[in-house]
Amino acid sequence: MASPFYCVAVVRNGQIAAAAIYHGWRSEGVGEITFAAADTRWATRHAVSAVLGYAFDILHLRCLLAVSKAANKRVLKLNDGLGFKRVGLIPALYPDSDAVLHAMSKRWFKRSRWNGKK
Repeated sequence: MASPFYCVAVVRNGQIAAAAIYHGWRSEGVGEITFAAADTRWATRHAVSAVLGYAFDILHLRCLLAVSKAANKRVLKLNDGLGFKRVGLIPALYPDSDAVLHAMSKRWFKRSRWNGKK
C-alpha cells in the first residue's frame, strides 16, 4: 500500500504560487517535503509559517526531510534560508548529481523566525 501524501498550496492573487507536498514517511513522525513554485515571491513569513507549521502542528511530524540535487544551488539556498540544516550528502542519488539531505526538527521550527506562535 502506498504512503499517504498531503499538499498545501500558497495562493497569491487568486493563483497557486507554490505547493508543498508532504510524503515519503520514513518512520513514525518523520516525513519528506517537496516544494514546487511558479512564483519565487511565495516565501513570505506567513506562507512559510503555514507550510512548515502544517507539518509539525497538523501532521504531528517530529522531523521533516528535504532531498535536493547538490547541483541545484537555488533550491539549496531556499532550504538553508527556510531553516533546514544540511545533514548529509547522498552520492549518485540522481543520474546527473549527488543529493543533499536537509532536515528540520519540530524543535528547530519552534525556535525559528518562521514560527508565528512565538
